Amino acid sequence: MPWWLLWKRKVQGADVKRLEAWTPGGPSLQSGNFIGARMPRRDLSKIDLSRANLTHADLRKSTLNNANLRAAQLNHADLRGADLSGADLSGAELVGADLEGAELSRANLSGILTRADIPDDLKTTASEEVKTSFTEAILHNTNLRSADLSGADLRGAILFDAIYDPKTKWPKGFDITHWDLYCIYPKSSLHNANLRSADLSDADLSRAELVGATLCDADLSGAKLSGAKLSGAKLSGADLSKAMLYRASLSGAYLSDAQLRGANLRGAVLGDAHLRGANLSTADLRGAKLSGADLSAANLSAADLRGAILGGANLSDANLSGANLSGTDLSGAKLTNAKLRGAEYDDQTEWPRGFDKSRIR
Repeated sequence: MPWWLLWKRKVQGADVKRLEAWTPGGPSLQSGNFIGARMPRRDLSKIDLSRANLTHADLRKSTLNNANLRAAQLNHADLRGADLSGADLSGAELVGADLEGAELSRANLSGILTRADIPDDLKTTASEEVKTSFTEAILHNTNLRSADLSGADLRGAILFDAIYDPKTKWPKGFDITHWDLYCIYPKSSLHNANLRSADLSDADLSRAELVGATLCDADLSGAKLSGAKLSGAKLSGADLSKAMLYRASLSGAYLSDAQLRGANLRGAVLGDAHLRGANLSTADLRGAKLSGADLSAANLSAADLRGAILGGANLSDANLSGANLSGTDLSGAKLTNAKLRGAEYDDQTEWPRGFDKSRIR
């Protein structure tokens, strides 16, 4: 039965039970009929489903990393949040498939079909309006050579280092030379995204969801990250100089050796963040919450820490020369060998018990 006639019918293929019984390391299921299979949250790592019919299959949040899906029919399949990293989908049909938030890093999508390819003589009103959703999908280092993406929705998709050629067909109005302006936008949902070494300089990621994301060595200089959620994000070695991080959430984030010179971190939450060796010189940290943060050997020279909370923070060997500590809560903080020459403070500054303020000269 042609796949387009299945749109409004709940039909299951003859081989669905074989797929349901499959376990990692199991036999090849190539060319099987798995129409309408319901397999959400299943481990299908390295499965061979080449040339299989998975039309209308429910594979939400399933693990399909390194799977063989060459020339498979995935029309109208539900692949939201699925892990397809390293999978081979070359030549697959994905008309109307939903891959919102799917992980497709290093996957092979060469020659895929997304546009509605329905015979002209078929009496249907749904032909040219079918969209394949790649919204907020991760397509880092993905092979898109000769891929037909003319029927795809790429809003919020991550296309860093994607591989394409002159035969790649893009959605109407899509300018690959400015894809970053099209695909990265405020409120993007990039949970656990792998954006290592990505160039996001001056990008607007205000209120973006970047919890647990990997951004080590990324260029985020001048980026707008106000209100962004970066809890647990890996930002070691990242360049965030002059970035706007107003009221951003960075609890438990890894920022060791990160460049934050001149960054606006006013009101940011950095509790238990790892900032060892980070450069926060001239940064605006007014009202920032840094309780329990590791700022050992960090450069905070001339930083504005007025009203910041640093209770229990580790500032051993940190450079606080010329920093403004007026109203700063340093109770319980470790200041062993910290440089405080020229630092400003007032009667509202709370020092660790027994701290000798004569060190500030």
